[in-house]
Amino acid sequence: MAALRSFLDVNINYYNMSRMEAELIYNKYAWGSSTVAFKDITRFQSSPGVVTSYMIGQMTFVKARRLMEETLGPKFSLPEFHYQVLRQGEIPLEYLLKYIRDLSHRWPYHQKRTYLWRGMYLRDMQELLRVDPVMNIFIKIPKSGITRITD
Repeated sequence: MAALRSFLDVNINYYNMSRMEAELIYNKYAWGSSTVAFKDITRFQSSPGVVTSYMIGQMTFVKARRLMEETLGPKFSLPEFHYQVLRQGEIPLEYLLKYIRDLSHRWPYHQKRTYLWRGMYLRDMQELLRVDPVMNIFIKIPKSGITRITD
C-alpha cells in the first residue's frame, strides 16, 4: 500500500496524472472501498509530496538506527535509542542524524546527556539561550528540566 501511495503521489504531482487514471490504478492494485481511494487521491492533490516526505522520514530513522547499531554493536539499546530520538521533539532530520552520529560516539549515554534544540547543542544545563529577540524570550535549561522565562 505504501508503494502504491508513493507511486501515485509522484505521478499525480510531478507527471500530471489525471484523477481518473489515479483512481483506475488505485482500484486495480489496492483492496478497499472507493472512499479510501478518493480520500488518498484528494490528499495527494492538495498536499504534494506528503507521502514522499513520510518515506524520507522513515528512511532517515532507519539510517539513524543502523548507524547506532553499527557503532555501538552489542551495547546498542533500542529503548535508549527511542528515548534519545523522541526526547529531541520536532527537529529537522539532518539535525537528528547529526545528534545520533555524535551520540553514538559517546557511550554510555547517561554520563554525557546532551540536548539538541533548534540545531544547537546544549551541554551546559545552566545556559540561557535567546529564543526571540523581539519579545526577549529565553529558555533556561536547569538540571530538573526545561522552563520558559522572560527577561
